[in-house]
Amino acid sequence: MYINVRSMDGQSMQLRDISKRTSVKELRRLIAAARPDAAVDRQRLFFRGKLLVDEHTLFEYGVQINDVIQLMLAAQQPVAGGDSENSDEARDAEPADSSEEFKHDEDCLAGSLYEPGDRVDVRDPTMGCWFEARVAAIRKRIDTDVDEVSRAPAGALADWEAAGADDGCVYQVVFEDDAELKIAVFTRNLRPRASQRVTLGQLTEGQTVLCNHNYDNPAAVGYWYDATVESVGRAEARTTVYVGPQLVPVAERRLRPQDTVYAVLRPSAAEVAADGPKAWRSNLTDVLLASSTSSNKELRPTARDWGKGFACSGRTKTCTLVPTNHFGPVPSVEVGQSWMFRLQVSEAGVHRPPVSGIAGRDAEGAYSIVLSGGYEDDVDNGDEFLYTGSGGRDLSGNRRTAAQSCDQELTRMNRALARNVAAPINELDGADAGARWREGKPVRVVRNYKAAKHSKFAPTVGNRYDGIYKVVKYWPHVGKSGFRVWRYLMRRDDPVPAPWTPEGRKRVESLGLKMELPEGYREDGQENSAPSAAPSAAPSAAPAAAAAGSAEKKRRGRKRKAAAEDEAAAASAEQQQKKPRYSPDSELTAAIEADQVNSSRWREALDSGADGIREFRSAVERIFTCVVCCDLVGLRPATTPCGHNACLDCLQRSLDAGLAACPVCRAGLAQDQLAVNHRLAKALSLVFPGLA
Repeated sequence: MYINVRSMDGQSMQLRDISKRTSVKELRRLIAAARPDAAVDRQRLFFRGKLLVDEHTLFEYGVQINDVIQLMLAAQQPVAGGDSENSDEARDAEPADSSEEFKHDEDCLAGSLYEPGDRVDVRDPTMGCWFEARVAAIRKRIDTDVDEVSRAPAGALADWEAAGADDGCVYQVVFEDDAELKIAVFTRNLRPRASQRVTLGQLTEGQTVLCNHNYDNPAAVGYWYDATVESVGRAEARTTVYVGPQLVPVAERRLRPQDTVYAVLRPSAAEVAADGPKAWRSNLTDVLLASSTSSNKELRPTARDWGKGFACSGRTKTCTLVPTNHFGPVPSVEVGQSWMFRLQVSEAGVHRPPVSGIAGRDAEGAYSIVLSGGYEDDVDNGDEFLYTGSGGRDLSGNRRTAAQSCDQELTRMNRALARNVAAPINELDGADAGARWREGKPVRVVRNYKAAKHSKFAPTVGNRYDGIYKVVKYWPHVGKSGFRVWRYLMRRDDPVPAPWTPEGRKRVESLGLKMELPEGYREDGQENSAPSAAPSAAPSAAPAAAAAGSAEKKRRGRKRKAAAEDEAAAASAEQQQKKPRYSPDSELTAAIEADQVNSSRWREALDSGADGIREFRSAVERIFTCVVCCDLVGLRPATTPCGHNACLDCLQRSLDAGLAACPVCRAGLAQDQLAVNHRLAKALSLVFPGLA
């Protein structure tokens, strides 16, 4: 997937090969590598009004393919001049925990007790109480470092602090309730976030706990301090609380059953010395079964990154010309139309599932299928092919495909495809429509490039719509794997010639159908390279170089990524040639001329026909979009007296709600002024055959 980064000064660049699992922190590094003037500490990234934070990923912010992220660069602080003596005085006046001077050191992570992002408790330097914080940065301690938190004698510290367990690091922490407040502390003033509550019966003498105390008004809520349990009774426990910057002991703090008390979570000095600083860490969120003997495999992080695939990027638009359960052709989609990725096929409404090979409902039937050669029992003969049903494979562990491991059943999508046959359902032996096969429900068929290894009728790159097929019969069959599969005989029933025939190729060329690429997709053959950035004005490859490179790569037999680059480069070269102009037939021309109230709009749409039928239909869909529902006005359009178009049902709902005004210009509307523009409806039905 790829995204665009645009700075406030208008400069734009495209980052390629980006994953949805990419963290904002990693994104900053990629931007800094592409723009030397955009240092990581100067970047402020915004998306949909939100400031992007380092700890989150692009998936959590909902970043989709070709989205734009705003980049704002903070001004560089000028270096103040002066002699060395004044500079030394100014440096001494700066606080030791200044965020400008604290620089994170990656090398000290191996020996540190905490890591950036860890949720911890930190002791406040002025009151001695504990606050919730988060580790922001780490570095090695030097002799000039000062920890302003602990200035108390060793006798006032707990056993772990007094024992001197230290990892030799300085931590910069950010308070949870005040993200602007940062402080640098030593290890002894940090500990894991207190989350384990203890009851009065669980307290023991000499135990150190975390309790709430207000030394000005003991009856009111105060801050959280360390307390040592002196004695435990049935109704209360007496503790000594340490308050203030010097940890002054305050006796007679009584804990009752209703008080909230937390256990202090921290490693002992012996454990740290014997097992290393990270031995005490554990993930409390992972729950293992009682019979589990080892959790290494379950807890081992995977190196697979699912966020780069186009199937995971999410649709950027949805086809609304027909409902999701539409049988038959989709308006504005011609036989022979090709798309680079499966996700584009879903956006066009031809085959909506981005991964599944069958789209349908077991109670209605199948609307479309994709022939991708995923089953070894498929046989493709062009106008007829044998299609294998789905199921019978173990796809656990987020696998997309696997070997056949059990018998297929006539359920779900297999049953949906069987309902397209003009015969009753037979779960044992299947059914055959015989001579009545044309009476079955139509199925849209898309051939994928992966089927080219078994079929000469499949495209070499991308996905191609091959028209309408009917299911002639289906039956159970023992496949090559030895398991039972359901086979379907599909036969073409489309008046439009197939795209692999000479007539079909001539028709595709006359309509100017080209490979559809995603919006913002770079055609310079570098889309699948390593993460990089390209300026928005990057030139396309020269036609001769693209053709030579394409031929050379095909001779080497490279796989799909190289083929995608070749196709994109070839498409770029072909687009430089003159496209055939679209000319409407006589029936559509007469319908357009009859719609006089929209004559200027139709002229604009016909001007777009200079680039082919696809651009003409896109212009019609854009021009005649209802401003209320944001869909095509459909077969019940209404033209207001002020000359604007909208759905009649949308205008009627507005009037029922008391909004008697045009949704575009706010001119007054009356109930008797609304009627269906039948001339516009007829023209739209001719532009989009099968419009629902």
